[in-house]
Amino acid sequence: MSEKTYPSQSQDRFIVRLPDGMRERIAEEARKNNRSMNAEIVTRLESSFLPMVPIPMPDLKSTDNVDEILERLSKTVRELSRYQEHYLSLLKLRRGDFDKPRVNYD
Repeated sequence: MSEKTYPSQSQDRFIVRLPDGMRERIAEEARKNNRSMNAEIVTRLESSFLPMVPIPMPDLKSTDNVDEILERLSKTVRELSRYQEHYLSLLKLRRGDFDKPRVNYD
C-alpha cells in the first residue's frame, strides 16, 4: 500500500534561526490572522517583494481651514484603503491558497 503524498512534501524547505521571542510573536500574529505559522511567514515574505507604491500625503498648509484639512485627510484615507485592497489582492493572486483550512495552535 502506497502512502499518500501531499504537495507540501515536495516544496522547498529552509531552516531559519529565530531570535528569542520571535516564534511566539509569529504564532500570535498567525492566530490573529487565522493562518498557520508557515502561511504567516510566507505571506509576510511575499509582501516584502510587492512593488512599492508611494503613499499619498495631503499637502497641508498652516493657512488651510479645518474643513479643508479634514477633507484632504479623508481623501488620503480612502486612497490608502484602495492601496491596501490592491496589495491584498496581489498577495491572494500570488499565493493562490487563502481558502485552505487554517491551523489551530490551542
